[in-house]
Amino acid sequence: MLHWLSMLACSAASICLSASARFSDRCLSPTDEVAGQTITVAGAVAVPSLPPRPAFKPDSTKPLLEIARLSDYIPNLQFHSLIVDSRWAETNSQLTIRYLKAMVRAMQWAHANRDQAAELVSKRTGIPLKYTRATVDEYLSQGIISRDGSVNREGFQRLIDLMGERLFKSRPYPAPEKYLDMSYLRRAQQELGLNPAR
Repeated sequence: MLHWLSMLACSAASICLSASARFSDRCLSPTDEVAGQTITVAGAVAVPSLPPRPAFKPDSTKPLLEIARLSDYIPNLQFHSLIVDSRWAETNSQLTIRYLKAMVRAMQWAHANRDQAAELVSKRTGIPLKYTRATVDEYLSQGIISRDGSVNREGFQRLIDLMGERLFKSRPYPAPEKYLDMSYLRRAQQELGLNPAR
């Protein structure tokens, strides 16, 4: 369920950038491991690849039992992002901005067209509409998919704090700004006539 809306936003962005398949392939593949060179340019979508239709087929006669929600245990967690090598983004800045503009438009569209968004997710995944509708509503109402591509800074710091022991030698852990370059998103938002994210 976690990637349904990501798939929706990527599908919509890919449609907007159909001539830019090379960029989409690059963005949606695992990130290159280059120390200090990987940045997050927007905070709403993390899709390593569009997965094939899920093998999971729920029995439509039985309701699914909700065991727990991540947000109940770890509230305010930023767990979606678009990650790209900073050197690549700089070399391809106009393409990066075009992609982000498409992503923001897709996010705005999903917020304005929840039912159609749920239908698109259902069509792309093969998962019944009654499940995709609930997930779309949750993602949009909780701001997991923002309206403007903005990053939840506090949620990103929470992610750093949760993973700190495994990633860093000692405290204090770095601030999100070490990893976030919002300049591309701000430029995309400006070109769309939005108030830029901070």
